[in-house]
Amino acid sequence: TVYKGPRKNDTSNRKLTPQENWMNVINDSLNTCPPNLKCYIELIATCENVPRKERPFRNFASNSLKLRGSNGDIIISALWKHFNDLRQKQTAEREESNNKKSPSKDNLSKEKISSNTEDNDSSSSEPKSKSDVVATKLDKEDEKSSLLKLDERKKVSKAIKKALKKALKKAPNRQLKLKQLRKIVKDQVVLRETLKQKNELNTLISEAITKSEKSVKIEGKLVSLIED
Repeated sequence: TVYKGPRKNDTSNRKLTPQENWMNVINDSLNTCPPNLKCYIELIATCENVPRKERPFRNFASNSLKLRGSNGDIIISALWKHFNDLRQKQTAEREESNNKKSPSKDNLSKEKISSNTEDNDSSSSEPKSKSDVVATKLDKEDEKSSLLKLDERKKVSKAIKKALKKALKKAPNRQLKLKQLRKIVKDQVVLRETLKQKNELNTLISEAITKSEKSVKIEGKLVSLIED
């Protein structure tokens, strides 16, 4: 047989691109996803160029999965959280594994990178390819999209959950429109500077509603408290 070079999608002998890593995360997430998200994840896994940042992902999921309104927003938030949490976990595991295997090599490589960058500033060198530059920029943007550390997110989520229930208890018939509820929770919770971005706060509120499904019910645009 005649060797025709590596196959187009063969990743066995090369480093995965950020997009390929992201699609692997989506496929792996099927193993641990809640039952109500499985059908959506299966559809997303068949798509190409699934966005790796939150805002483009929300637009993509809304259009591709036809998720509209408050219920759609809650599902999209749950999908993003499931994907992003798994991505952070896998990244941490890879870094830990690499550090255990060759900590000294990692330190040497970092020193080489820093010395190379200094040399590059003072002398001319071959420019990076456009694909490398784009991939590096996207990786940095992915890191910035994770605005909160996991422990900090848990603390804020707990505060939002309390404020959510408190607002519903005081409301007539123990129910409020989702838009009103979000505004009240924003006013009640003391937010850190990292939470001042609107999208991040809306995501946390939607997550709190999803996790409180035993005590909170959503009907259209209305959110009701159903616990005793």
